[in-house]
Amino acid sequence: MPIAVSPVEPAEGVLVCAAIREVTERRPVEVELQNARREAEAASTAKSVFLASMSHELRTPLNAVLGFAQLLQRDRKEPLTSHQREAVDRILENGEHLLRLIDEILPSPAS
Repeated sequence: MPIAVSPVEPAEGVLVCAAIREVTERRPVEVELQNARREAEAASTAKSVFLASMSHELRTPLNAVLGFAQLLQRDRKEPLTSHQREAVDRILENGEHLLRLIDEILPSPAS
């Protein structure tokens, strides 16, 4: 039980003014708030871990696809036909678009 004490000095001498606050009913609410805060922090951490994992899981194969398409595009020993070049250009264009969408939605793994 919190008690607040403060001196009061009337003409008769020094008196003490005390205030006692009943907090029995407040304690369960405080415990409930602490538990809710811990749960919210745990949920926030789980969300961050999930988003970082999803970001990595989506970027890794997409970067491989983009990398292989770039290798095909630059192969001087076996140049692509115009039809193949158009297909590889489409792969790169759409892959880069997908990468931009991922960047907008998910944090990069380094964040």
